[in-house]
Amino acid sequence: MAGQPLQHEHFNVVIVGGGHNGLVAGAYLAKQAGPCWSLNAGTIWAELEWPHRAPFDRMIAAQAIVEGFTVITADTALHDFELLQTVW
Repeated sequence: MAGQPLQHEHFNVVIVGGGHNGLVAGAYLAKQAGPCWSLNAGTIWAELEWPHRAPFDRMIAAQAIVEGFTVITADTALHDFELLQTVW
């Protein structure tokens, strides 16, 4: 759930995106590799009303918004996005 602390201190595998396939892959990997975390903000990153077009920045922003995370960054484009909580 958004804003909830994670149960593990570290993850052996982090899956970025992938939708349903990412969740299926995560289930298999968790069984074999241990703790997995699926970062999946769906297509929200493509729909953000934000002039910044860098795809990876948009994915980071979308995931942080969905999860309720604060992004630690020196990137002014991310600092200027009002929906995103940033520090640094």
